[in-house]
Amino acid sequence: MRTVLFLFFLLVPIVVLVFIHKKYKGDEEGNLFIKLIGYYLLGVFSFSINDFKVPIGFIVFLLFFKPIKNQTIKEMAACLGLVVFALHLFLTPIQNALFDWPREVTVNSDNLYSFHFRDNWEDVQWDFGIDKDARMQEFEVEYAQNGQIRQMNFNLVASEGSGYIQYRFTYDPDEQAFNIRRQRFNDPRLHYDKLLSVTHFFSKLDEFDFEESASALLSHEGHWKTDEEAVAAAGGLK
Repeated sequence: MRTVLFLFFLLVPIVVLVFIHKKYKGDEEGNLFIKLIGYYLLGVFSFSINDFKVPIGFIVFLLFFKPIKNQTIKEMAACLGLVVFALHLFLTPIQNALFDWPREVTVNSDNLYSFHFRDNWEDVQWDFGIDKDARMQEFEVEYAQNGQIRQMNFNLVASEGSGYIQYRFTYDPDEQAFNIRRQRFNDPRLHYDKLLSVTHFFSKLDEFDFEESASALLSHEGHWKTDEEAVAAAGGLK
């Protein structure tokens, strides 16, 4: 989604500026197209005051720029910048809302004894485009004696630029599916490199015999839980 918007805001204004330059050019003027790009950038330039964005560039254009040659197309270029500024202002919260919108994905089993963690993870990873180097933060599962999953919750994080994306998975036993929520965040206290790879974590869970085996992390029958610190240490999963 971000890539699509980036290409839109990059390519569409260039195409429009080329059209304006060819269609409405009047007086001969050196480097006119470069100047149109400058007027466009002036129109799109903004300044934030307490999270409120002001189109300061367009205001400066109205107050201080009075083109003599090719006034019309220069004004059109500046107005194009203002339109792109307004579109970005309008589309950004929509983009964020779509990104944060919860999703649902079905799983291959509702019984922990036959649950294939890595297969389910790879399906989700493919559908969401999650970074292969995503790390596990927390994991918890509660199940009946016959292996029926009562609840399963886990959080994982993936790096994105200078920040992170957190994915929260909540199992719905009625739908036999995970409800997935994701959000962007930046926390300098997160020791990302010390957390265990999600792929490695789930590979080890597939090898773990929940029915027969015991573990240092097994607090009581039918309830297996680990947190960020335990995942980082990966005490019984290496």
